Amino acid sequence: MKRSSVLSRFDKKSLERLVLEQLRPIVNPLLDPLQFAYQPRLGVEDAVIYLLNRAYAHLDKPASTMRVVFMDFSSAFDTIRPALLGKKLTAMQVDAPLVSWIVDYLTGRPQYVRLQHCVSDRVVSNTGAPQGTVLSPFLFTIYTTDFNYLTETCHLQKYSDDSAVVGCISDGDEAEYRAVVENFVTCQHFDRDEYCLHNSTARTPRRFGLKYTAVPRVGEMLSTDVLQLRFYQT
Repeated sequence: MKRSSVLSRFDKKSLERLVLEQLRPIVNPLLDPLQFAYQPRLGVEDAVIYLLNRAYAHLDKPASTMRVVFMDFSSAFDTIRPALLGKKLTAMQVDAPLVSWIVDYLTGRPQYVRLQHCVSDRVVSNTGAPQGTVLSPFLFTIYTTDFNYLTETCHLQKYSDDSAVVGCISDGDEAEYRAVVENFVTCQHFDRDEYCLHNSTARTPRRFGLKYTAVPRVGEMLSTDVLQLRFYQT
């Protein structure tokens, strides 16, 4: 399904930049530190380096393996609920007028499709955030920031709507890693009311280890078999 996008005027984008400048300093200290998208001086390279650094440091230890499952939200921006986002912003101590402006910005949006001389009927959208705008990516980051996990042996890192659960396994103990994956897939850690759906075609578990020879079990998520790959590092 093609994601909807908008063609914003220059003055609207300028206004969004002003709002972003007001919003970012307030919420930045509260954002997930392992969200590598839409942040100054951070990018996808930093996400890859962080994952590899933890992997290499752990795999240098005896009897150690790594498990990583890569996941993707389905139509992530379309799942944002403005009222729930407003509650999150309020909890982050964002000024009430600014919260009201953002909620109003996301609701009552008329949409239509034009193809040459044909124009569709207008519909009003009260869910999601428009693609191709200045403000929407950062709002999605705020919306998902309370879905985070970080310990010495397991963490969840994100780049926009692409996520990876990384487990540092010692002596075959995968309990913590499997619990985090299960919570992620079933949205137990993330409020089910958020309506973020995981793309079942974009979940790829991988196992890394030193001379690992045991045959791993076939991964299963929500009673659906997933692709499982075996990698070896020498």
